[in-house]
Amino acid sequence: MLGGRVIGIAMQAGYFVLIARRLGAADFGMFMGVSALGVILNPFSTLGSTDLLVRDISRDRSLFRESWANALLTTAVSGSCLIILALLTALYIFPQKIPPLAILLILASDLVGLALWSLSSGALIAVGLLKKAAQLQVCLNFSKLVAAILLVIGFEAANVLGWSILYFFGNAITVLVGIFLVNKMVGLPGKPNLSKIKSNLNQGIYFSIGSSADVVNASIDKTMLTSLGSANATGLYSAAYRLIEVAYLPLLSIFSSTYAKFFEQGKTGISGTLALAKRLVPVVIIYGIVACIGYWVFYPVIPYILGEEYKASTPVLLWLSPMPFLIGMQWIAADTLSGSGYQRIRGLITLFTAFFNVTINYFLIPIYSWKGATWATLASDTIKTLLLWGAVAFFYQQQVRQSDLKQKK
Repeated sequence: MLGGRVIGIAMQAGYFVLIARRLGAADFGMFMGVSALGVILNPFSTLGSTDLLVRDISRDRSLFRESWANALLTTAVSGSCLIILALLTALYIFPQKIPPLAILLILASDLVGLALWSLSSGALIAVGLLKKAAQLQVCLNFSKLVAAILLVIGFEAANVLGWSILYFFGNAITVLVGIFLVNKMVGLPGKPNLSKIKSNLNQGIYFSIGSSADVVNASIDKTMLTSLGSANATGLYSAAYRLIEVAYLPLLSIFSSTYAKFFEQGKTGISGTLALAKRLVPVVIIYGIVACIGYWVFYPVIPYILGEEYKASTPVLLWLSPMPFLIGMQWIAADTLSGSGYQRIRGLITLFTAFFNVTINYFLIPIYSWKGATWATLASDTIKTLLLWGAVAFFYQQQVRQSDLKQKK
């Protein structure tokens, strides 16, 4: 998984630099604004099917065919409905200079395309095929890199519409590869169980709420900058944030590999998942410190990589340099809660901090532009980290007290 992420970093950096330079800050900002909306709504495309798939299969492999079929059907229906809703929302909140076709293609890619890719990756992880999941990750980044190269060499006047077309077809190819890989390596989908789908909705909705709220914290600032600020400011802020997100990839490799194990350990309650969490905390602390120092050392090279137009991105990068540490600590606490059956609490905490983030962005962005978005991100993620770990401590102490009472009886 780490090997796949490392290769992905290089490919992601390549396509990111290519499209940022080729499109310019304004068109790049348009793309990032629309894409942020799609990514925010993406978790509702599956209604938690990916998480439920991992949970069920990691505990009982015989449930695969039914769970895989249920997840595909849920994603197809829910994702199609969301595309219509998101398109109407985007046409209302975004500037008219963004072509409607570009909005549709970006939303279709991020709502249905990425949802199906995530579903395929989750199925491979659940059955222990981490190498294949890593290869699928590489495939996703490779398709985007190829699309970015085609944008550079195939379009004399590159714009957001041309990129959205290439982005759509690149994602579509990856989706087909992912579904084919799961069907070949694990098994074909069986007959969907409609009653099981209905019963899973109550649990799945909390996974969707939590995942969407997570993305809100990471993406709503870009959408609101596009709507309340300017496309140029969004492009500068998004460029810096993308460089921060590159540092998340090694963390993602760790938590992708351990996600199914949190559910396995969760059979004994939060004490089991917390034992696994304690092994990950030192890794995240050390990595967060190294990443933060790295940004402060290498920030002067940004204009040479992206172009002088993005020189104003460097202050954003320095402000956001603690984010890898905060995000890593959040993921440990969040998976500890989910694995032990406290997904509802995780979702509610994440939802609260998302609303907090939206609220302060609404007031800060019109006044301070990208600076306001930066401050809002730091504040909301710090609060979220503290609340998640507070919940872990509370439920652990509760389990200890219950265990003590049983022993006394």
